[in-house]
Amino acid sequence: MSLEEKVHNAQIKILRELLFLPTAHFAALQRATGLDSDHVKFHIKRLVALGYVTKIADEIGRAVQQECRD
Repeated sequence: MSLEEKVHNAQIKILRELLFLPTAHFAALQRATGLDSDHVKFHIKRLVALGYVTKIADEIGRAVQQECRD
């Protein structure tokens, strides 16, 4: 992570959860962070834009997967 990139505390919580669960469903991340739905969506979009996570679709619904960065 470069010094220019700002990562919010909620985004750190999401990344920490994905450290132990490489793929997690939206609802699991919402429970883990304690944030409401709109805030989780916002922070996941930000992490996707920064390249830290990837959104994937599976048979259950929305999920987020941790992305490896160099």
